[in-house]
Amino acid sequence: MCLDASQKLSESYLNRHAAVFFSATLTPLPYYTGLLYGHRRHEKAESLLLGSPFPPENLLVMICSNLSTRYRQRQETIQAILEMILTAVRQKTGNYLVFLPSHAYLQMIRTLLRGRKDRDDFDYLFQLRTMDEKTRRNYLGRFDHFGKRTLLAFAVLGGVFSEGIDLSGEKLAGVAIVGVGLPQICPEREIMSQYFGQLLGSGYEYAYLFPGFNKVQQAAGRVIRSESDRGFVLLIDDRYDQPVYRSLFPQEWQPRQVTSNEAVRETLQDFWGSPLPGEQLQPD
Repeated sequence: MCLDASQKLSESYLNRHAAVFFSATLTPLPYYTGLLYGHRRHEKAESLLLGSPFPPENLLVMICSNLSTRYRQRQETIQAILEMILTAVRQKTGNYLVFLPSHAYLQMIRTLLRGRKDRDDFDYLFQLRTMDEKTRRNYLGRFDHFGKRTLLAFAVLGGVFSEGIDLSGEKLAGVAIVGVGLPQICPEREIMSQYFGQLLGSGYEYAYLFPGFNKVQQAAGRVIRSESDRGFVLLIDDRYDQPVYRSLFPQEWQPRQVTSNEAVRETLQDFWGSPLPGEQLQPD
């Protein structure tokens, strides 16, 4: 397992030529700079952080930090989480993606939906554990239809549908993210934690926190794909209110706390009812 490729990478370009590294998510910047440039060099790498080119008012970020998605609390909170998600998607007919912590959690949500009397209000999609290329195309192709009936699609955070897909315009109206994306504890992660703990004193951050939040950013990035796109991101987990997570939020996020279904309803009704920049609401 490659724990740290920074020395080999930097030797390939330092004092030789310029290099450009591309990624949709480069936050926190010092973390990625260290992985590409090195951690203990005398000269710090120069960096320039530019704001998002998209209007910040087109993205509504909501945080529900009074529901825990930790493994031990999942049975206790999953019903309330589902109710909040359903409240959010009822405020406007459209296509929505819900990212869940695992396939097991997805199956729990699917079971709950089967028992609801209002389950026929929406169309549903569910990511499967194994999906061939044709099945994936069919899943994404469903987003080409929008405006007449709400589509509620469920996927696993960090999976094939949380990055590298472009659902611009009306194809996607919002995303809900359940959990903070932390990788599961395993021997490889523990080795990485020990290594960066000894090197930088940041073992947990490098092995779990930063890679996990990378998944969150990638999933949230599905919503705004152009200057005219508009939509919301709903983050559900009590940890999103912690300073360590708030410090990782991109500059363009202007999060609003929602602690109840009523708060979600009112916030979204206000968001969808407000005009786009340069537009004016027409009188009744």
